[in-house]
Amino acid sequence: MAALARPAKAFSSFLSNSFFGRSTPSPAPTPAPAPPPPVEDPKEITSLSREIQIYQAEIKVSVTAAFGRELERATKKPPPKQMPASLVFSRGDEEVSDDTSNAVSKQKRDAAGVFSGLCPSLDGEQSAKVFIGQATGQTTGIGGHLAARFIPTVERESIDLVDKHVSLWNKEILWIGGYLSRLIYELEMQDIQTSWKTTSVSDTAVREKLLARGLHTLRFFTFRQTTPSPMVGQGMEIAFYGCGTDNKQLLITSTAGVLPVNQVRMPNADMQKFLTDMPAITASAIHEASRFIARLRDQQLLREVAIEDVIKELGSKPLAEKEMVECLTWWQNVAMMEGYTSQVRARLLDAAVLLQDSGKIIPLSMIGTIVKPQSSSIPTDMPLPAHTLPYTVTKELKGHSIYTIFGWTELSLLQYITFLVNPPLSAHPAADPETDIRSSPAFAERVLAMLGRAWQSISANQQTAIALELKDVECIPTKAGFKRPREAYFEKNLLFDDLPTIALPKNTAIKGGMEKMLLAIGVRKTVDLQLVFSRLIGGGSWTCQDLMRYLVSVKDTLSSDELARLKQTAAFPLEVEALAKAEGGDAPTAPAVRRKPHQLYEPVESMRALGLPLLDWGDGKWKSNSDEGKPLQRHSKVLIGQPSCFSAWVYAATRPSISYWVSLPGGRL
Repeated sequence: MAALARPAKAFSSFLSNSFFGRSTPSPAPTPAPAPPPPVEDPKEITSLSREIQIYQAEIKVSVTAAFGRELERATKKPPPKQMPASLVFSRGDEEVSDDTSNAVSKQKRDAAGVFSGLCPSLDGEQSAKVFIGQATGQTTGIGGHLAARFIPTVERESIDLVDKHVSLWNKEILWIGGYLSRLIYELEMQDIQTSWKTTSVSDTAVREKLLARGLHTLRFFTFRQTTPSPMVGQGMEIAFYGCGTDNKQLLITSTAGVLPVNQVRMPNADMQKFLTDMPAITASAIHEASRFIARLRDQQLLREVAIEDVIKELGSKPLAEKEMVECLTWWQNVAMMEGYTSQVRARLLDAAVLLQDSGKIIPLSMIGTIVKPQSSSIPTDMPLPAHTLPYTVTKELKGHSIYTIFGWTELSLLQYITFLVNPPLSAHPAADPETDIRSSPAFAERVLAMLGRAWQSISANQQTAIALELKDVECIPTKAGFKRPREAYFEKNLLFDDLPTIALPKNTAIKGGMEKMLLAIGVRKTVDLQLVFSRLIGGGSWTCQDLMRYLVSVKDTLSSDELARLKQTAAFPLEVEALAKAEGGDAPTAPAVRRKPHQLYEPVESMRALGLPLLDWGDGKWKSNSDEGKPLQRHSKVLIGQPSCFSAWVYAATRPSISYWVSLPGGRL
């Protein structure tokens, strides 16, 4: 019964919630209890190692008798003839994980405190001390303790730098401490340098450890403010840098290993994108050893990258395409600064060399032209002259400032066409057939399309020069192969089917700029009248109607000289068959007779009945008012209108024979 009561109660609750809008919030889930901390085994042994070196200098003491007496008065002891000075150096903590949830790491960090007295942490609150038999309150300013026969103050909390003679003694020992610090620094850096030389670029992990070791050395010998007397750190630092004969040879870690400081530069994010091999201070050194780096810069031992450095690095190896893009981008920014001259530009151009992805090497000193970014009419994937910088490099540049900064001009269409039609790209045994304008129809079509798009935007002088350049180049793909422009024809409105008309593989539309360009370089839209006449006279299947249709289609392009030649050319066929029928005989078997236009009459029955010499119009019906008939009426002196009554009577009376008309020489009518 209890099991049945629960659903009923739930249902009633559902009804009340649904109808009255009241609901009871469900209680928040109780969070799971945190797992208990792992039980530490008190017998567990944690191993931790630390490499510690103690460097000791043997000091030979030589003082004057007077100074010895003053020193003995202050210390109640005569100065020693020889004494030691020791400095503790450690090569850094063992690497311990920063993950606080790792119990093992926590134990190691706790155990590392065992060494804190001997090797104070460089980032900890404790500082290395000056020891005079035992630790004093005076800090050394570096990462290691210094022990020597200093003369302390009465409280023995610091060294005495007040008394005239005692102060001199203590300062001399501080100088020894500085010398000893420099010695340890140099030995450590030389050891890192030797280890680095045994590695290669692929040994990333090893090199990272060596750089970390070098960074620790920089931090260890970074001189900080000392207490209670700041003169302790100052004196040791002066000795550290003053003991070297040439601090420009001071070794320091860099992105290229351990090198003399005069070969290393401050990092420059823009330059490091293309000067990848230039030694620079590592980012970790800038961040974690900033005081040491600042001290080197104060002494002008470490400097920024200069133009001379860039020229030297550019001359040492060629740049890949991406690196060259970064180089030229930086170059454009630098050129806006004061001091950029044509001499600087010349030196940079002489030094920079481009290594393309294909393996081709291009010295920038050879470059004279570019494909202008974002506005060039030359396709970016077509071959370029040797004096043109690849578009993959120039596309990211500021186009308006290229000439001012680099001295390069835009590659003109005339220069490009000259390159395409001459060796080694064309007319050369080693020319690539796929990019030879004389042998590749597809490439020739691309070149012609390029010219067509740009034709109306280039100057008239450049148009004329390009036409002259292409005049004798077989660069027009036709049905009969490649032809010179003047030997090729447009496809439409031609009289003969066997002429070399343009045949583009991709059927690029010949209109607008493309059409104007082809006409300008010499491609013919009409057939030369002399060729027309010679072909008609020589025989073939062409009729007078075909000739007149063609002349009508090109009437607007015929010059006055061509029209004059048309009137004086015996190219129009004589209707011999009609004359033969009028005489009741058969047409002669001799070849077609051709006469000048003014020697013939309209091929109509009235003229035929009179026995006049008629134009052989072929199978079609003659219409004097048709498009084909009007030009004959307009340009012929004989076919205009009808002959006079007297002329008609004379022809009808005499009625010359067929042989007369056939043998009649031109011009006798």
